Amino acid sequence: MTTLADVEAMFAAVAQLFARASDGTLYLRGRFVDYPLDLGFALQKGSLSHPYAEQLSTSLQNIVWDLWNIGTLFDRLDRTDGLATTGALGEDPWRLYCGLDIEHFFIELRSILDYAARCIASVADRPGTVPGESMNELRNWLDRNPGNASRLGIDLVPIVHSHPRFPDIKDVRDEIVHRGGLTMLYGSPGEGLLFQVHQSWRPIVTAPEEAMTPEGLIDFRRYGSLLFAELLVFLERLGTGLAQRLPVKHIGLGDAQIKGPGWDVFLSWLASWRAPH
Repeated sequence: MTTLADVEAMFAAVAQLFARASDGTLYLRGRFVDYPLDLGFALQKGSLSHPYAEQLSTSLQNIVWDLWNIGTLFDRLDRTDGLATTGALGEDPWRLYCGLDIEHFFIELRSILDYAARCIASVADRPGTVPGESMNELRNWLDRNPGNASRLGIDLVPIVHSHPRFPDIKDVRDEIVHRGGLTMLYGSPGEGLLFQVHQSWRPIVTAPEEAMTPEGLIDFRRYGSLLFAELLVFLERLGTGLAQRLPVKHIGLGDAQIKGPGWDVFLSWLASWRAPH
């Protein structure tokens, strides 16, 4: 169960990662956002010698692109729901458009976590011997043999296992991509983007009860914002761990920042957890 105290702690941690510029633009910042810039600068200057540094840099940049994509999805979902709420968009296209964007959200989450696995494998104690093609592969490899923890690095193991809902994200994404899972919107516009993913009409998405209706539908505003908040906290742990493993000169706090069209939407959805369910 996700308690209000859990959400308040999450909200406090995530709120510190955002800063608003004088023109009102909201930016995502933090240790994870800084590290790709620091690493890229070191590679450009030729001051870093590591066999997997280029691979690490590419994987980090791919995560940044996917964060932009998720911000865009949040913004588009909010705009689509707003248009349908005012009657400027019909309910049929509203259901189709939002369902497709929610599907893509799960695909992007899994993509980021797979790139994160590649980052972790790149800085392992024995790089080149640690699987890093997917987070699922890396987690399963660690679980199969306790000795694999020393090949990876004892300090990296907690990071691999620190995302609390990775199994749920993996299962939903795999149902959508590999087994024909169908994402459907329910209710009416303005009611919370209620959805469920079905496999042969069997609902497969479970969420904290505070993000579900009694009928088993999921409030995407609550559940999507919770998943993204947990991802940001995970990425901060990852950024800290990478910087400890492969130190590079820090070129200044806040030099890196990600402008996203959906950050205000995300924070407003996350704040909805404070409202009665």
